[in-house]
Amino acid sequence: MSPQTPHAYEFDRFRLDASERLLLRDGQVVPLTPKVFDTLLALVERSGHVVGKEELMRRLWPDSFVEESSLSQNIFLLRRALGEAASGRQYIETLPRRGYRFVADLREVRGTDSEEVLREQAGTQILTGEESPQAPDAQAIQDADAAADAGDASPPAPPPSGGRRLKLYASLACAVLLAIAVPAYRSRQRARDKASAGLRPKTVAVLPFKTLGAGGESELLGLGMADALINRLSRMKEPAVLSTGSVFRYAAGDADALDAGREMGVDAVLEGTVQRSGERVRVTARLVSVRDGGTLWAGKFDEQSSNIFALQDSISEQLARALTPRLTADERAPVARSGTRDTEAYQAYLTGLYFSNRRSKDGIAKAIEHYRRAAELDPSYALAYAGLADCYNLNLFNGYHIVPSQEARERRLEATRKALGLDDTLAEAHMVMAAINYEQGDAAGAEREYLRTLELSPSHAIAHVRYAHLLADSSRLEESLREMRRAQELDPVSPITNGALAYTLLLSRRYDESVEYARRAIELNPELADLHFTLGEAYIEKGMYDEAVAEVSGLGDGRRASFLQLSALAYGRAGRRAEAAEALAELRRSLDGGLISHYNLAVIYGALGEMDKAFESLERVRLAPTVRAMIMYSPDLDPLRADPRFADYLRRHDLKNSDD
Repeated sequence: MSPQTPHAYEFDRFRLDASERLLLRDGQVVPLTPKVFDTLLALVERSGHVVGKEELMRRLWPDSFVEESSLSQNIFLLRRALGEAASGRQYIETLPRRGYRFVADLREVRGTDSEEVLREQAGTQILTGEESPQAPDAQAIQDADAAADAGDASPPAPPPSGGRRLKLYASLACAVLLAIAVPAYRSRQRARDKASAGLRPKTVAVLPFKTLGAGGESELLGLGMADALINRLSRMKEPAVLSTGSVFRYAAGDADALDAGREMGVDAVLEGTVQRSGERVRVTARLVSVRDGGTLWAGKFDEQSSNIFALQDSISEQLARALTPRLTADERAPVARSGTRDTEAYQAYLTGLYFSNRRSKDGIAKAIEHYRRAAELDPSYALAYAGLADCYNLNLFNGYHIVPSQEARERRLEATRKALGLDDTLAEAHMVMAAINYEQGDAAGAEREYLRTLELSPSHAIAHVRYAHLLADSSRLEESLREMRRAQELDPVSPITNGALAYTLLLSRRYDESVEYARRAIELNPELADLHFTLGEAYIEKGMYDEAVAEVSGLGDGRRASFLQLSALAYGRAGRRAEAAEALAELRRSLDGGLISHYNLAVIYGALGEMDKAFESLERVRLAPTVRAMIMYSPDLDPLRADPRFADYLRRHDLKNSDD
């Protein structure tokens, strides 16, 4: 580094050491993943200037294609590390649809002298299943304990002679050895008990394994290794193991295990590497305590590439024994019925898994193709059918229209039944069956399926989200809120869980919290338009009408109708009738094109005080899932609730607010 190049930067209480790649707060190291550190350095080097999103992504991932949500996640984690929310200070400014700007006062530190940072690293012991050193005989320990308890109350005997003296010396020597061995044995036993307790965390995240060598197939192999272990470990009653969807964001392989564990709020993280070398696959795995970074378990494995399934079984069995020494036969058995031994089918499944976890329309379309291929290659592959069923379900839920709705429903039911027929312990298949039951009007059956899903996989964040929606639709809003909070706790860096919680908080009229979680979700993925509308609605309830309109402006022509709907609501609630009427007039012209729902018309007419039109529109609303909860709880309809016609509407449609 040249003398003119800044060696470090200082701002507020922070010092950023570029050469040592360290961020310090008041002299203490602030842990950052490599990509988050690079993000901060890129912004600091251009302090005061806008750094475009594309420029940042090219710098951070020069040889990879990643979605913009990866950058948003980095910014979110960086703001949290800097403590913006806690301190009330802003260091990074977001410029919507443009980029980010570092705005704190900055001082460059030049020269070759750099502040030395001393860091201590506690020693780590790798715990294995090796036999303990030979322990003293149990009866000898009991005898020694009894002697110690009794004390020495007898008068001294006369000194022996000859053979008796030799026997006495031998006895004394044994007593001395026992006196030394017993405390040592007990100490080792206490250490083993303590280690055993520390080895059993309550929550575990299995990160996608890092791949060594070329990408492509190897990257899928790393994700597949994690997914296989998750499926196997999830069969245990404890610890709770996060789902593949919760850890998918770390598939790029550059995340620090401890940072990832802290972000996900788990007790331990399993990380590993996987590498193909000729006809062999080499895998290393390590279970790390998030609390202190200590290694709780470690193993190395080497198998023929055709035996990767045996390798997954071996790793999962050893790890399961380490986590829970007393396993039942069902917990010990590998999940053979769900999986496959066909390598080509497995490769197709991994590709489907990769695309389905991207959750985009294009990703779901590709996932359907690959899951279907996996099932064709191995008709007994239950996981492939479960993945296919969930893709059809997401196609319906998100309105992707990849497959026509009726055809998607038929294929969803067929794939779900096939998966459950092959393996009734697949949580994902039960979750889809719950959606099928609810759509068919069987709320009780849907709830049973969601409870079965959570029994099989208690840490499945998306299952908690979907169950929470059912609870809200069933007039159980407080229970719904508890489930949503649990989902967000299980997956705190997901825009889905944060956004779903924000919306449920909005229905619960906890507007400040709703704003908090909506903003967090947007920071994680600003491209999800629905998150902006949730935040806009929360702003309206807080009386921040201009902020609400600004939040949803500029989201693109495809969301023009939604923008006009929220604008009409905001202006109507603000008493700005002319602006509200103008937005409504444009919406009315588009009504025949299906760009406005009858529910939104009821909301807007209610805000304008036109009650007859509001109730006329409300009567035409189709009571689909989630709409029921909106009618019962949404503050958007508050202007209608004082009218006797509203109570009559709720009664006629069997809609009962749990607060009534």
